[in-house]
Amino acid sequence: MIRRVSLGSRLALLFAACTAAVSLGAGLLFNRASEQHFVELDQQLLDSRLSLFRTQLAGLAAVTELQARLPALRNELSHQADLALRISGSDGATWFESRSGLPPAPAAGLATLHTPGTDYRSLAVRLAQDSPQSPQLTLYLDITHHQHFLQGMQRLIWLTVGLSALATALLGAWAVRSGLRPLRQMGQVAASVSARSLTTRLPVAQMPEELAELATSMNAMLQRLDDAFQRLSAFSADIAHELRTPLSNLLTHTQVTLTRPRSLEEYREALHGNLEELQWMAQMINDMLFLAKADHGLLVPGQAPLALHEEVDA
Repeated sequence: MIRRVSLGSRLALLFAACTAAVSLGAGLLFNRASEQHFVELDQQLLDSRLSLFRTQLAGLAAVTELQARLPALRNELSHQADLALRISGSDGATWFESRSGLPPAPAAGLATLHTPGTDYRSLAVRLAQDSPQSPQLTLYLDITHHQHFLQGMQRLIWLTVGLSALATALLGAWAVRSGLRPLRQMGQVAASVSARSLTTRLPVAQMPEELAELATSMNAMLQRLDDAFQRLSAFSADIAHELRTPLSNLLTHTQVTLTRPRSLEEYREALHGNLEELQWMAQMINDMLFLAKADHGLLVPGQAPLALHEEVDA
């Protein structure tokens, strides 16, 4: 048998689901905005450093020309430990790499690269923008700490969603239980109604507006039941009162008849007397049933055509 889920549980779960959905949406939006903010900051930093390296490497056309410029490059790179540089020729050969283990970068543009234990934001451009044969500069920015922050934020979002859903479910269950208290009161009143307590009524003034109409309808139903029960009780009392006398007469007449042996004619007369009493009782019962049907609107009035001109002429 499938267990029915209570209305309170359904509402509490619905509150929890809505809160979880809103919290998750807000968390993902915030996480996305934070990630985009970090990307913009990284790009601004890479663009600013790129202009500096372009100035230092201006006119570089061959790997042999690079040796004289390496001290200045290394000095500049030493000022920012999370920045790395790779210089490649037009054929893709690496001319200089400030850090070993750098991942391959796209031919141009901004990209996010991943290696075991380290994440990078890379920016690859040609040293001379108008020359496709110019050496390629690729700047690498270590963003591992950014990624750790975003991952921690994602875990915090999931934790917040779970705790929010749990807290909302508990608070929602309490709120729903408090809000549905009038319904439980109505159920208790309905359960207490019996033949001896048909005068019980719901306190309409204490009911919330949404349940006031239902409470009024239930009170009206109880009033109709009370009226019908009172009529039924009165009808039963009338039947008992009306039948008591003829039944007593029948009993007395029969007992007198059986006190001694009698002739056939005397027994016949006694039976005729009982028959008259029984016929009177049957007629009385039919009359009372007719009145009961009329009182409850169960009689269908007879219909017959009527010639009005004949009635007027008469």
